[in-house]
Amino acid sequence: MVPRLPAMNLKRLEIVGCGIGAIDQQTFDDLSENLEALHLINNSMKSIPVFGLMPKLESLNLDRNEISEVPENAFKGLPQLRHLRLQYNKICTLSNDALAETKTRLELLDLSGNCLSIIPSPILQGFERLMYMDLAENQFTEVGPLGFMQLPLLKELRLNSNRLERIAPNAFVDMPQLKTLYLRDNMLPMVDSNMIQGFKQLEVLDLSRNMLNQTPSFKEMVNLKQVRLDYNKLRVIDAYAFSANIKLELINLQNNEISKIDKNGFDSLEQLTTLLLANNSLTKLDGSIFATLPNLQNLNLHQNNISSIDNTTFATLPKLAVLDLSSNGLEHIGVGAFSKQPPTFYWLDLSNNKLKSFDKGVFDQKITNILLNGNPLVCDDKMDWFVHYMVVNQIRTSRPNEPEIKCSAPDEFAGVRLKELMIKKSSKTLTASMQRLGLDGSAQPNKNFLTNLFPGLANLGDIQNLGVAKANC
Repeated sequence: MVPRLPAMNLKRLEIVGCGIGAIDQQTFDDLSENLEALHLINNSMKSIPVFGLMPKLESLNLDRNEISEVPENAFKGLPQLRHLRLQYNKICTLSNDALAETKTRLELLDLSGNCLSIIPSPILQGFERLMYMDLAENQFTEVGPLGFMQLPLLKELRLNSNRLERIAPNAFVDMPQLKTLYLRDNMLPMVDSNMIQGFKQLEVLDLSRNMLNQTPSFKEMVNLKQVRLDYNKLRVIDAYAFSANIKLELINLQNNEISKIDKNGFDSLEQLTTLLLANNSLTKLDGSIFATLPNLQNLNLHQNNISSIDNTTFATLPKLAVLDLSSNGLEHIGVGAFSKQPPTFYWLDLSNNKLKSFDKGVFDQKITNILLNGNPLVCDDKMDWFVHYMVVNQIRTSRPNEPEIKCSAPDEFAGVRLKELMIKKSSKTLTASMQRLGLDGSAQPNKNFLTNLFPGLANLGDIQNLGVAKANC
């Protein structure tokens, strides 16, 4: 029991992790006149204290206690209360009159991490000023008709990490200002497109980690900025699933089972900068699916089943900067596939594929990073042009913490680092030429001679350390 505290001119009081089990009715009497924030976090209180009159208190935080109920008129003496946090307690039910005295002034309500199993609809409706409501980490299985209504200023609603299997089409009524809706980590097999489209101001929708097998339609949701649908069971992106979302910047579809994207699946998304499609089942890419994404910068296609790409696949992406094609089983890249990329394009991940070589003309303009780890590169004459391109443009082919790329074949170059290859081949060619001229065939060309022929080699460090000795001329 906390005794009556002495008079102090305090505006904020925090008692955190002190094991307090109860608060005396008179504990705060001499502080009540000026106190604006009271935080009694991580204690052992089993009930909400009787606070008496605190005319200026705006924020009350009772997180991480053992409170099991919210009695009627518990906050009657707090006429200015705007923020109420009851996170991680043991509240499993709410009486019909709980919170009634706060409905005209509360702006934030946090009941997350409790054991509520039924949406307390009558209690939660009619908050005139409520802007943030957090009901995450409870035990809800459904949101029934009119589950949330008459919340005219609500901007953010969190229902993530529950057990939701169903949301009624008319579950949300009169919530015109909602901007952020978190529904991730539930068990939803579908959501009604009309319900989603009813949120005219919605900017962020998180439906990740559910069991969705069909993509909702987000057509013409003009304020939408982020959609997260990762870790579901989606197989197809239907035509116009995303269409005319003029502010949409990010779509996350990673870790699904997507094998098909309709030609108009991503339609007229002028501000989209990030599209994440990693860990799906795509086998081929039609360049037309990217045709109306003029500002796309980051495209992740890691771990699909794409075996080849051609010169039209990414031709319509004038702002592309980062492209991840790693772990696809990629065997062939068509000539011109990366010859007309924008100057912004600096990162191409081709690691862990089945690439053996590159046809001349696959690359033209400089791409600062072309990651090639985990490919069985055959360093024959067909690869000479690429090695020259790589050396001249100082291309990085592995991350700083990874070993440098080595050739797999032919036998004479197996195990040779890709950046050494030109030196090895130059040395071999010059030695053969010297022998034809009747010079000492055991002598090898000196460093200055090679770097004069191939200036880019000067950037590779000490050529002697690459196995080239000075000739005794």
